[in-house]
Amino acid sequence: MACDTESYYKSPLLNFIPASHPRSWTEEKRRVEVGKRVLANPDAGVATFVADLKNPDLAITGFQMEPVTLYKHMGQSRVLKCKVSWEAGGQKREAVCGTGYDELLEVVQSCAYTIEPVQPAQVFVQYGTWNPMATPGIYKLVRRPDYQKLMEDPDRVYREWVKEQNAARRKMEAKLGWDKLGN
Repeated sequence: MACDTESYYKSPLLNFIPASHPRSWTEEKRRVEVGKRVLANPDAGVATFVADLKNPDLAITGFQMEPVTLYKHMGQSRVLKCKVSWEAGGQKREAVCGTGYDELLEVVQSCAYTIEPVQPAQVFVQYGTWNPMATPGIYKLVRRPDYQKLMEDPDRVYREWVKEQNAARRKMEAKLGWDKLGN
């Protein structure tokens, strides 16, 4: 007997959930929101790593993530805790972070770095044994051009970005005539 998995697994109640509810988020939005929460309440490992990333005197060229705790649930398996290794000021540093791979990558990006994966960290289900596994990842880091501005006053940078977005929206509305639609 065949069944339509799209309608079978999607509850009709999802249509009534507000967009702010986590069950309605896409994977990208979930990563961003969880990354924001990790930055708002960092554990000791994340705080140490972020402090080194935000220090303008230290040049961090890359880091490595290794799984410490893996939640195994077939396709929904996740890394819950990982170990991060990086070199700062000629010194090798390590920290155990109480977050997963995706959240830690969001935290690094929010510290004004561009991430270039050398060997991406992955969580996958092994074929045959169906055993969830996680592989470590190696990443290169490049400071973005707005690094200094972002480290000095992140609120000002955010306000400027909002102004740019509003100006682009107004330009689009004027071009398409959206401002006259309500009249």
